[in-house]
Amino acid sequence: MIPEWKLNYELYGAKEQISLIGPYFFKEAFRSQTKTNDSTNFVFIEPGIRLRWSPWEKLISSGKTISSVTSGKPVFYLNYSQGIKDLLKGDMNYSRLELRIQGKIKTLRTGNLSWIMQSGIVMGDVPWSKLFTSPALSGRFSLSAPGTFATIGMNEFVSSKYCSVFLNHNVGPLWRNKKIKAPELLFKGAWLIGDLSNRSSHLNAPFQAPRKGIMELGLGFDKILRSSFSAIGIEAMYRFGYYSLPKPIDNLGIRFTFSINL
Repeated sequence: MIPEWKLNYELYGAKEQISLIGPYFFKEAFRSQTKTNDSTNFVFIEPGIRLRWSPWEKLISSGKTISSVTSGKPVFYLNYSQGIKDLLKGDMNYSRLELRIQGKIKTLRTGNLSWIMQSGIVMGDVPWSKLFTSPALSGRFSLSAPGTFATIGMNEFVSSKYCSVFLNHNVGPLWRNKKIKAPELLFKGAWLIGDLSNRSSHLNAPFQAPRKGIMELGLGFDKILRSSFSAIGIEAMYRFGYYSLPKPIDNLGIRFTFSINL
């Protein structure tokens, strides 16, 4: 960590071996210079760096520890990794870059707007496992998580490059009463657009690229049930646009919210 710059960084390295299962097939032509056997087994050698930059964050020093106090202003996250061919039997050269910016806008009258903007790109021909899967949680009933979709499948959309925006507007309590605490009203939105390079490399792919854009809108009620240390709420999201499904009920996603009172 570099306190003066409010920059955290992490260097890492990984060796990963995967085997593709099922009808999905990644064209062997792109690996012919490395191996001559089937193209269902891959070895990836991947060093990288993760960065977190919070220029407006307040740092508080207590002894040997440094803690942060967030103000809602933007925080930047960057993850870069490089696949290296022939090093330790690595199969492919590729670059993978992902940027995430998140923050919160606080107002006295209209509540708090939390937002996340994220974008990524993969440069190079890589199989499914090294592409970007649109962030989703399993099932139509799940636990809410920031920066995820509620109505799409886990592997429904895959991209080699994408941009996304997630919004969560907490309007505040539905009423003001000291004896009976009201649930908090939420308005939510999620958008993602992406594309897949070298589509001919992916045969029998069970996914599609979100070229027309994925869109979800919904509302929720946070802190319906409360205790001295936690709260539970619920939210409903609906899929709109080009990728909406024929049956309206299939476009609906229900998620539960859970928060801890610190």
